[in-house]
Amino acid sequence: MRYSILPLLLILLCPAVRAADNRIIWGADDPSVQSQKSPNSEETGVPRELEKNQSEVSRAYDSLNTLNPLSARFGQGNPAFSGYHEPGLQKSVSELQHLLTLPGVQRYLKLISNPAFSRGFDQILKSPQRLPLLYAEIAWLLAMLIFRSWRLSLHTHWFRRFWVRTGCFLIFSVGSVLILPWAILGNSYPQTLLATYQTLTSQL
Repeated sequence: MRYSILPLLLILLCPAVRAADNRIIWGADDPSVQSQKSPNSEETGVPRELEKNQSEVSRAYDSLNTLNPLSARFGQGNPAFSGYHEPGLQKSVSELQHLLTLPGVQRYLKLISNPAFSRGFDQILKSPQRLPLLYAEIAWLLAMLIFRSWRLSLHTHWFRRFWVRTGCFLIFSVGSVLILPWAILGNSYPQTLLATYQTLTSQL
């Protein structure tokens, strides 16, 4: 209770605090108080400049979102880029615009916005079979090294050794990239690969 009375006692006992309190409450309609105010927004122009800068930043985001497949504004026209008040903002927006128009960036953004890819990739990241897959890949690598060494020891002609190396490489690639992940991770892995292939080979 005594803590709630303390601010009231300060206002009653301190004339300066009481005068300041009166100015805050009743000073809005007092001409003498209005003459002591700081210059308004129209005189300084600071809030107007802030609003203008915020508007330019908003236009910049809108312009970039028209080029971003992850945005709801993608493909809905391209607002004007020129005429920015800040030269640095104009330069940054132009650089980002050029970056978003690159085919590689467009395909990457289109890929990560593909629901099939996002769903399959998320299932792979959360799968408890990632560690067994790592062990299987290591065992597969060691097995292929031993098999290739054995096959190379049987041939001395360069052409046959070349085909041994090529065949072992193809078998190892198919097993490590497709067969083992599919067998251990399940259908989420081929679905992610298929979504990736379809996105990268489709037209922008």
